[in-house]
Amino acid sequence: MNQSSHPSLNQPQGIAADGGHSNVELLEARSNTSPQALAMDEFLDQVVSPPARTSALTYPYHRIAHWRSGDGTVVMIRPIRAADAGLQADFLANLSGQSRYQRFLSGRGLLPSELRRLTDIDYRREMALIATVWTGVGERQIGVTRYVREEGGRADCAIVVDDRWQRRGLGEKLLRSLMADAADAGVTALTGIALSTNVAVLGLARKLGAKLQRDPDDATVTNLALQL
Repeated sequence: MNQSSHPSLNQPQGIAADGGHSNVELLEARSNTSPQALAMDEFLDQVVSPPARTSALTYPYHRIAHWRSGDGTVVMIRPIRAADAGLQADFLANLSGQSRYQRFLSGRGLLPSELRRLTDIDYRREMALIATVWTGVGERQIGVTRYVREEGGRADCAIVVDDRWQRRGLGEKLLRSLMADAADAGVTALTGIALSTNVAVLGLARKLGAKLQRDPDDATVTNLALQL
């Protein structure tokens, strides 16, 4: 799934079901006495508290969740906000050339208008979930997945994960969270494209039950369709 003007699945990580943790559960993380959990207090204050500015529509707080990686790192998964433009820009700038190309099918950087389009979204017709970690001095984005509704109940989707976080289960967690949101929103299928050489993402798509078909007009691209 690729994404420039449209989203798409191009990053090697998966789609796994979201646990649907509530804000109360997020706040309960503060009772954990580990140094990492205590360091997240400020992070939780900023994320769970109403943002200074979101898109015109109400911010979907019910989609805020947390996930622990295999090494115990706490990762926040939450809907993107217009105020996240800086996070998104830094995240994309730090991707390897290969990951950036697999995501956008282009090596160029994004224009300010394109970056704004990716962060200031209309939750009625699209969703973007970002994964972030707390560094001790601020929030750092390590992944993002999104869908944009199309006609007929379908939606085009995309995902990209920080190179250091690939093959650690984060992509699968992000995609399953996106699938849950899409299903709740009435989306019937997620579609996208991937480079035919992107073995990791094609394998992930198969794991999640997607149908894969080589594009008849371009053998370098594989079309993906996942029924919800």
